[in-house]
Amino acid sequence: MPTLDDAPTIAPIAAADLAGADLLQVFSNALRKPKTASITSLISANNRLTGYGGILSTDTISTSAAASFTVVNRVTVLTGGTTCTLTFPAASGVLRELIIINSNSGSATAPTLGAGSTTIATTVSARFLSNGTSWYRVS
Repeated sequence: MPTLDDAPTIAPIAAADLAGADLLQVFSNALRKPKTASITSLISANNRLTGYGGILSTDTISTSAAASFTVVNRVTVLTGGTTCTLTFPAASGVLRELIIINSNSGSATAPTLGAGSTTIATTVSARFLSNGTSWYRVS
C-alpha cells in the first residue's frame, strides 16, 4: 500500500514564475474527476464565490505624511504615516466589504457613511459593509 512518503515531491513555485494563463489541475467534485483550469479562472471563481473581491485582495498603504487614498482592495493596512483621508469605491460595485487596519501614528478618516463613525483611530481596525447603495461601519 503506498503512503505519503512514496508521493513525488514538487518544488515550490515562485510568484514571479506564475502567469494568469498557466494551467493547474483541480479535482471537480461535481464531475468526480480532475480537470484543468487557468490561474485567472480560479481567481475569477474565487471572486464570484466570496462576492467582495476574493481573499487575495489586500493592500498596504505606506506614507510618511498626511495623505488621501482611494481604497481599492478588500483589506487595506495603513502604515508609516500620520493622518489620512480615505475614499471608498462605489457602494454598488464588486467590493461589498472593506476592512481597514490603521497602523498609522494618527487617525484615518473614512467618507461620510450611511451610519457609524467615520474616524478610525490609530491601532484600530474597522469593518465596513455595503448594501449596494451606501457604506456602513459595522465594527
